[in-house]
Amino acid sequence: ERARLREEVAHVSPRLREMVERAEGSPPGRAYLLRKKIEALKDEEARAETRRVASEVESRLAKACDGAARLRVLKDEATEQGELAARFAFLVARRRFDEFRRAAERLAEEGAPRGFRFELTGPWPAYNFAREENTEGGKGEEGERGKG
Repeated sequence: ERARLREEVAHVSPRLREMVERAEGSPPGRAYLLRKKIEALKDEEARAETRRVASEVESRLAKACDGAARLRVLKDEATEQGELAARFAFLVARRRFDEFRRAAERLAEEGAPRGFRFELTGPWPAYNFAREENTEGGKGEEGERGKG
């Protein structure tokens, strides 16, 4: 929920708080321009917070699984609940699933007040963790990309 996140960053950002105070004490024309800047800065700070949270999610959940991959998010991709900010694939052994689920639930609880929502789906085939092998005995595409 971008609106909730934008308001949350407005409360915690010293830079935004200062701009709001300046706008409140300014003449109408200057206040209007400052409000426009405030809205742009809210968007900027919300995007930065979203990137930070996505990195934290990846890092914390990677500790509770056997593999993690960040997946591409298409520009027009969304869920029923709103904008999709990040997608991941996690390779989770059955024996670690409860640990992984608890870690995901903790992240969801922490993120909800700031407007973040998490969806845990699966199990899915492990395509994101398979490597294509070259029929000529080489390392395949992954190995070739790492050369020179």
